[in-house]
Formats: sequence, structure tokens, C-alpha cells
Amino acid sequence: MLFSADEFEHYTGVFGDSLAASHLKSAQEIVENYLHFNLESKDYITKSISTGRAYVRAKARPITELRSVKINGESLPIEDFVFCNEYVYRTAQNFPNSAIVEMEYTAGFTADTIPEIIKTTVWQIAALRQIESGQNIGVSSKSFGDSGSRVFLSTRKYDDFLINCSKFKFK
Repeated sequence: MLFSADEFEHYTGVFGDSLAASHLKSAQEIVENYLHFNLESKDYITKSISTGRAYVRAKARPITELRSVKINGESLPIEDFVFCNEYVYRTAQNFPNSAIVEMEYTAGFTADTIPEIIKTTVWQIAALRQIESGQNIGVSSKSFGDSGSRVFLSTRKYDDFLINCSKFKFK
């Protein structure tokens, strides 16, 4: 799991929330839906059709390990390729046009490599979802001395938080 309930409790200052893991998981899913890729590191085997360029695009990002590349079923030396984010580049020449490229790779983040802005965004959204629990849909209540005041939050639309992660969006 990328996000620990302990870190989340320190972020929010709310301790002992039995639903903290659930809030984090749902917030992670919201961020993943926005970014169009799974955040957690996992293994992939994908096929795509090349366009005759020096690169092909993987189905996940960021690639952290490239294990094999086959072009039209023929395995090629892994040393002939480099990768960056979701792109795999063939160093010596372009991929043949309309070739079937099969790649085996690992992509995604670990708890140690996830960018801080994504981590903070997940925590912010999880905190808003935490506020919603206990029949406080969209309301956070604060009390100041004898006069009470309420702050109404829009907890169904997370765009203001998600926009901070836009540079990581898989387009």
C-alpha cells in the first residue's frame, strides 16, 4: 500500500479513525482516475502497434524496469532500449512501421518514490472524505469561544486538489 494510515493520522490530526484506510483507498482511486494510470508499482506485459518512430508508448507509467521487448515475436537485446516515464526508445533505429511490439516491464510508484504532490493530494482528498463520515456531508464545524461558526466545504468536487497533479496526467 502506498499510503499508511499512521501518516494520514499525523496529517489530519485525527487519531483512531477505523476508516482511515478506506478513506485513503478511495482517495487513491480518485487520483488514479484523474491521472489515468495506477499509482502502485506492478508488472505489465503489453502489446502495441508501432508507428515507425523511435519510441513506443507503454500502457502505464513511470516505467521503472524494462525486462524484455519483442518486435513481431522476435526478442531483441534489452540493451537496445532505454525508457523514460511511459516511453520506450529504441536507440539504434526506429521501430518498424505497424510492427507488433510486446513489452514486459514494471511501472508505478512505491511508498518511497511517489511524488510528494501526489501523496499530499491523496491525503487532502482522504481528509475531505473523512469529514463526510458521521453524517457531516460537506460540513466541517469549528467552534470559537461563545460564538460557533461553520465552514461548508465542497467535498464532491476535487478539481482544486487534482489540478496540482496535472503534470503527471497520462494523456
